[in-house]
Amino acid sequence: MSQACEIGSKTWHCKGIQLILSKKKGINREPIINFNTHEALITSATVDAIQRKLSANRKYRSSAKSTRGDYPLAGLIKCAHCGGGMYRNFSRHKTRTEYMRCVNYNKPGKYHCENSKCTRLREIIAKTIAALSENAPNLIEHLETQSTTMQVINTKEIENLTNELSVLRGLRSTNPDIIQAIAKIEVTISTLSTPVRIVDRDAFENAKRKITIASQATFWESLHDSELQSALAEFLEKVEVDSSGTITPTFKLPLTLSSMRP
Repeated sequence: MSQACEIGSKTWHCKGIQLILSKKKGINREPIINFNTHEALITSATVDAIQRKLSANRKYRSSAKSTRGDYPLAGLIKCAHCGGGMYRNFSRHKTRTEYMRCVNYNKPGKYHCENSKCTRLREIIAKTIAALSENAPNLIEHLETQSTTMQVINTKEIENLTNELSVLRGLRSTNPDIIQAIAKIEVTISTLSTPVRIVDRDAFENAKRKITIASQATFWESLHDSELQSALAEFLEKVEVDSSGTITPTFKLPLTLSSMRP
């Protein structure tokens, strides 16, 4: 059953209780409670689930000194089943091992996720770095194709020729020389309108250099966690973890927003 709590013009419902508060200035009066007045709006099981979740939220609430998001791959680790984020927790053992779990696993009803797997954070980081190092050549090759754009570069000349063509056509002349001039201009405009391959060579070389460095194990080993967090965020769009612990990174190319899987 649900509860109706009326304060002023507001009424609140929970657990089948009607709670009416009548408050006047200078007068203290006990509330009048009428039980079982109507059908409950939510089940007791849902109430218990909400209370457990609120209790867990209070336990892990962030503070000014919180380090909850201060670790490599923070915000990038996703559940492969529901697409939700994964939160970091610590084992009760004195080693305080860090592991990741889907945020939707403990949610009730349709929001519940079946992924109960607790995967060690350091294992996720190590496999992600290994995948990035192994696939660096593929990333560079992919980057080279993505860095090339097709662009029409003679726009001003095309504009001038188009205006000249309009003038000649406006004459409606049957003069063979004018007809030949119109045809010649049309061919020139068609040729100039063909897109040309343009490569941002400086940006490409810079991105290629970053990927080449990132393919070296010694580079990752030299980084502290804060540096590792920044470096990984530059190369990764997300890292998916499924219920078997399989880790699948999606790379984000430094030059473009394109992504690819290893």
